[in-house]
Amino acid sequence: MPTSPFSPIVGRTQAGLLFNDGIHWLAYHHDLRKGVIAVFDLMERKLFYMDLPYNSYWCCELWVFGEFLSFSTMNFSNNTVMIWTMKEYKVNSSWTKTHAVSVDGTPNESFSPFCCTKNGDIIGTDQETGLVRYNDKGQLLEHRPYSSEFEAVVYTEFLLSLPGESEQA
Repeated sequence: MPTSPFSPIVGRTQAGLLFNDGIHWLAYHHDLRKGVIAVFDLMERKLFYMDLPYNSYWCCELWVFGEFLSFSTMNFSNNTVMIWTMKEYKVNSSWTKTHAVSVDGTPNESFSPFCCTKNGDIIGTDQETGLVRYNDKGQLLEHRPYSSEFEAVVYTEFLLSLPGESEQA
């Protein structure tokens, strides 16, 4: 049985992200010696990868921004979180940097986005003390502290029918 060229990125515990009939993970591609997005296509039952928009896989997240696959990463040189969206799925050249969010106003100077509202506000955590909300221009609107450890997840209801054994290609 062949081994996968992918491995989890050390220190990452993020669950797979379901988007566009595939499960997506940030992974390290051994053959290419770089971070990538590993994708398991549920309909085709195939594993493939997509390049990251930015040459970093440290302090980064995958999430869905509006209707697009998104990638965010911390830029330590100017204390911002850069948000990239893939405008055309599976087209690496369609990655577009949409936001640069300053984290100077958060208590521990960090931000990990996980969803957006219908009006474009970006919601996330500061990774330790609370929920954070930015507007679509990247301005800090709100910080809501919490006192105990929790994990926030986004739930989207839909039906996905996987092919049975008799329907395999």
